[in-house]
Amino acid sequence: MAGKHHFYQGYDLEALVYPRESDPLMRRNMRDGQGYDAAIRLRPSDGADPSAPFRVFKINTTHGYEDLGDAQRAAFAYGESIIDGLVAGKSSNAL
Repeated sequence: MAGKHHFYQGYDLEALVYPRESDPLMRRNMRDGQGYDAAIRLRPSDGADPSAPFRVFKINTTHGYEDLGDAQRAAFAYGESIIDGLVAGKSSNAL
């Protein structure tokens, strides 16, 4: 799993990118390849408590990402959307 850090509006974000799991029921076309899945870890970056827990939000996608860079960019964009309140049912306020 690859991790890359980013700071956004007072939050510490870490992109978590990992190889896409194989589909045991073969619901995907094998030509699609394995690719990558991604998630984002968020926590306030105020520095008051460096041991403060992160919250992890997985990006739900049916096809995954073709390369590592695409998956990292998608994870950071998803994290920023959560912080901005643009993702229904997900909130950074509970952090």
